[in-house]
Amino acid sequence: MCHGLRSLFFRVFLGFWICAASVATAQATQRSMSVGFYPLWENTGYLEPHRSLYVGTNGAAFGWHEQAQFGVQPVLFFYRTPNFQLKYQLPEWGAWSTSVQAGAYYLLEMASRAVLSPMYSARIDNPDYRVFLFPVGLSASRAVSDGIIIHQTLTALGLVSSGALQDRITLGYSAVAEFLATDHHALLVHLGEVGFWSHDHFMVGASYRWLGENFEARLGYFYRVMSDSAQAAPLIALGYHL
Repeated sequence: MCHGLRSLFFRVFLGFWICAASVATAQATQRSMSVGFYPLWENTGYLEPHRSLYVGTNGAAFGWHEQAQFGVQPVLFFYRTPNFQLKYQLPEWGAWSTSVQAGAYYLLEMASRAVLSPMYSARIDNPDYRVFLFPVGLSASRAVSDGIIIHQTLTALGLVSSGALQDRITLGYSAVAEFLATDHHALLVHLGEVGFWSHDHFMVGASYRWLGENFEARLGYFYRVMSDSAQAAPLIALGYHL
């Protein structure tokens, strides 16, 4: 079953590129997303406008001079994980808006066992030692029609451990198709692969995004499939644009 689902993932991946290359660019009607929904691996090529602040459960971000964005994931502090992200706008690549983001996550002892809400069971267990995560990602976003936006992110996640875990770098790719129904409603389809030739897991999910004048809500359900098991979990995010 896993082999079949992975084949489907790569077919959809190829379809994203073909669609993005063949359909004309159009202006999106909703406020562009500057913060991804699925932790660590998802992002977008867009930044918050100058001196604009987005505060949400999935991330808080502050834009500076249309060129840089500073952010944190607030909920992770409750999971004993101080963190910080810096996102930088790159020159446009054709019709793609591109950005690069670097982050730092400091997992204190027992961070993987902290419980705040229903989540996936942790892939990292650090009962008595600390772990540093350093993700670096390249993101690209493009509106391919009046109602469809494609977001893609390629991430290299570095791990440095003071304990039993082996230091390593893991590659991951995510693709999100955002279908804009109206100015306030959108349906998103999410796909992701983590590990590539050293396969760890792949992800598939769907989510709904509602956007008011300033308030935003996202609700989704995601499956994470490993070689020997699978997990499913809902994700909820609430945010406010200032």
